[in-house]
Amino acid sequence: TCSLLKELKLGAIELAGEGAVVLAPVVQSLTRLETLDLGRNGVGAEGAAALARAIEACSQLRELRLDENAIGDVGASAL
Repeated sequence: TCSLLKELKLGAIELAGEGAVVLAPVVQSLTRLETLDLGRNGVGAEGAAALARAIEACSQLRELRLDENAIGDVGASAL
């Protein structure tokens, strides 16, 4: 089952902010997730805010990679 997934690497797939918003509920369901790599996707502040709400459910998350996403101060504050 997907809820057992521990690592999700989706770097450089041109996700953009809208894609991050769509992905957020999926991330929220991954309660055993330890590593989430969304680097180089142009997530932006809106996507970062959606992901911030989603990763609250990921109590085992140890590593979050959001390099080169232009999340800015607003996205960083949400996270």
